[in-house]
Amino acid sequence: MSRHWLTRSASIRGSPNPWGIRTSLVCFFEHDPRISTLDACEEHFWDLLRGLREQDECPWPEGISSDTEAADWEFAFNSTPMFVVANTPFHYKRRSRFFEYFAVTFQPRFVFDGLAAGTRTGDNARKIIRRRLSEYDSVAQTPLLGSFGEHGNKEWHQYFLDEENEVPLPTDRCPLHRSAATVSL
Repeated sequence: MSRHWLTRSASIRGSPNPWGIRTSLVCFFEHDPRISTLDACEEHFWDLLRGLREQDECPWPEGISSDTEAADWEFAFNSTPMFVVANTPFHYKRRSRFFEYFAVTFQPRFVFDGLAAGTRTGDNARKIIRRRLSEYDSVAQTPLLGSFGEHGNKEWHQYFLDEENEVPLPTDRCPLHRSAATVSL
């Protein structure tokens, strides 16, 4: 994944968005035989995000906590906060996270403008999404789904979902804090 492409895509922040308000960047990765399990995909996913953070020379965005444990923390690159989702070929039960290749979706925070929890539009969107997840996935809905800024929510919990609805221990920290492996960006 080219960090230059992500920089270019993130540079739309603060300027008119020629692609529309619901724009996301989806990065598709070629098959890598070394990444052959869901756990290996998860490790690779966090290595990618750590690598991006380490190469990012822009300041942290205003209004977004830099504390990964805070309800108002979000991954950021090029001063652009974004929700990140991983899809893998190893998500069999959680079909909503299945894709034939490893893929990462970056959704800038502005995509969710007007969809805040507690608003009619936002609550309706969550209701529809969660209903569709329960119909599509063959595993119960994860208890980790939350809303940005809500007390107790941790966005990073939702970035890479497992198949068994395991809940991180209260002492678990965001994987961004681990040492980064060497990842080619």
